[in-house]
Amino acid sequence: MANRFSRTDESIIGQWWWSVDRTLLSAILLISIFGSIMVFSASTSVADSLNKSAYYFFVKQLILLVTSTLAMIVISMLPIKTIRRLAFLSTIVITILLIITPIFGVEIKGAARWISIFGFSLQVSEFAKPAFAVTSAWLFSTHFEGKNIPGIWIATFIFVLFASLFLIQPDLGQTIVLSTIWFSQFIVAGLPLLIIFGLLFLSLTFLFLTYLFLPHVTQRIDIWLDPSSGDTYQITKSLEAFADGAWFGVGPGNGDLKNVLPDVHSDFIFSVVGEEWGIIGGGAIISVFAFIIFRVLNNARKSNNLFVILTLVGLITQFSVQTAINLSSTMGLIPSKGMTLPYISYGGSSLVAMGVTMGIILSFTRKRFD
Repeated sequence: MANRFSRTDESIIGQWWWSVDRTLLSAILLISIFGSIMVFSASTSVADSLNKSAYYFFVKQLILLVTSTLAMIVISMLPIKTIRRLAFLSTIVITILLIITPIFGVEIKGAARWISIFGFSLQVSEFAKPAFAVTSAWLFSTHFEGKNIPGIWIATFIFVLFASLFLIQPDLGQTIVLSTIWFSQFIVAGLPLLIIFGLLFLSLTFLFLTYLFLPHVTQRIDIWLDPSSGDTYQITKSLEAFADGAWFGVGPGNGDLKNVLPDVHSDFIFSVVGEEWGIIGGGAIISVFAFIIFRVLNNARKSNNLFVILTLVGLITQFSVQTAINLSSTMGLIPSKGMTLPYISYGGSSLVAMGVTMGIILSFTRKRFD
C-alpha cells in the first residue's frame, strides 16, 4: 500500500497513510485477525448447541470486525477538534440512553445492560467509555491550562453520573474501568498527592461496600476466597485448559474446553488460547497487548498537547484495565468477572466500541493533524 501513495500525495487517504502510526495499526489488525480465528475455534460447539451453523458466530464476528475496522479507520482520519466535538455530543446522547436502559433495556442474566435500537442490541456502556475519556480529557485540560471553565468539576460530575448509571444496571466491572480512566487522567493532569491517597481510600471503601451490599459481588468474592463455598465449575475448567495446553498447546481447534463451557467464545476465550496454543502462544498474544499499550504511552510522552496526552492516557487505561480484568479472571487471579478480551472475544458492542477507541488513538498519535 505504501507504494501506491507518495509522501506528496495530498489526498485524504494518502495523508492518512503517511501520518498514521502504521506499526500500531499493524499490531491492532494482527490481534483482531487472531481473535477471529479464536472465535471460530471456540464457538463451533456453542453454535451447535443452539442448532446453528458451525460458522454462525464466526460470520457474525467477521461482519462486526469489518464494521469495527471501518469505524477505526474513518475516525483515525478525523481532526482532533472534530473528534472532541463528536465525543461531547456522544456524551449527551449516551447519558440519555444510559438513563432509559434500565427501563426499556433487555435483561440478560439478571442485568439490564442492553437496549434494542433499530433491531440491534446495544450495550451503551461500551461506547460511554471512549466518549467519556475524550470529554473528560478536554475538561481537565481546560482547567489546568487556566481557561475560565470549571473543567475538573464538570468531568467529575459526568464521571459520577455515568458510574451511578452503570451501577444501576448493575455493572461493577464497567464502573471500575470508567473509574480508572477518570483517575488516571486526574493523576497525569497534576492531581495533588494528598487527594490521590484520599481517592484511593474512597475507592477501597466503595469496593468494600459493594461487597457488603451487592449479593452477586459478595458471592463471587466469597467463592474466589473459598472455592468450596460455591460453584467453581467455569474457573476449574479454565485452569484445567491452561494445564492441558502446557508450553505448546494441543493444537488449533483441538481443545476440549469449548465443548464444556457455554460462554467460552466470549468471557473465557483466553482459556481456549492457553489450551490450544499453550504458554508460548498465550504469551505471544499478551506481548502484542503489551506492545500496543507501551506504544500508545510512548506516543503520549512525546506530545506537548495536554488534551492529547490525557486522551491517550484515558483510552489506553481503558484498554489495559479491560485486558487485565479478563486475563486475571480467566486465570483465577481475581474473582470471576464477565468482561470481554479486546479484539479476541466474540462481541458486538464491545468490538465496535473498541474500533472507536483505537480510531481515536490512531488519530491522536498521527505525525501531523488535519
